Amino acid sequence: QSFTSTDTQEVTGRQLLASLTETGLLNKTDAVTFWKSLSADEKTTDATNLSTKLVAAGKLTKYQAALVSAGQTEQLLFDDYIVLDRLGGGGMGEVFKAWHRRLDRVVALKVVRRDALKSAEAIERFQKEVRIAAQLLHPNIVVTYDARERDGQHFLVMEYVDGEDLGHLVQRHGPLSLSQSVDCIRQAAAGLAHAHSQGI
Repeated sequence: QSFTSTDTQEVTGRQLLASLTETGLLNKTDAVTFWKSLSADEKTTDATNLSTKLVAAGKLTKYQAALVSAGQTEQLLFDDYIVLDRLGGGGMGEVFKAWHRRLDRVVALKVVRRDALKSAEAIERFQKEVRIAAQLLHPNIVVTYDARERDGQHFLVMEYVDGEDLGHLVQRHGPLSLSQSVDCIRQAAAGLAHAHSQGI
């Protein structure tokens, strides 16, 4: 089915679906099925309202819908990886939850800030650290799967660990008990000790 029309409002909705299928954020079969499920009135809605309906139908995440509506679809695509959500950020860059479309695997993408790797030496040091990190296999260290570059921007592909980070946990529930604190520190120390033993 072709997503085209002469009606201005309908074109907006159909163009959104066409854009999503062209970029790979939505496969064509899902797009056609979703479009057929809409009522005549729903089909004449604008792109923003249609994005909301796609979120409700589980076809887009809220994060994806926000960027799609803002015309920033390219920020959701990193080679074979489709960004699902933003997990956090820090001094080196931002971390996203993403999905590998061919392997059907959820991962964490750490996108390094462009200005964090200004020189060739910094890039080489970064790549060396990534190569070493990829060899670390320990229960208390996330696995590094891959490192890539997209238009001059470097990003890491890492194991996605589902759950709540320590900072948010403490914010919601207050300080940990002594035994919980000791256990967290012990686990972190075990991971650091393994990395240190490998020369990091």
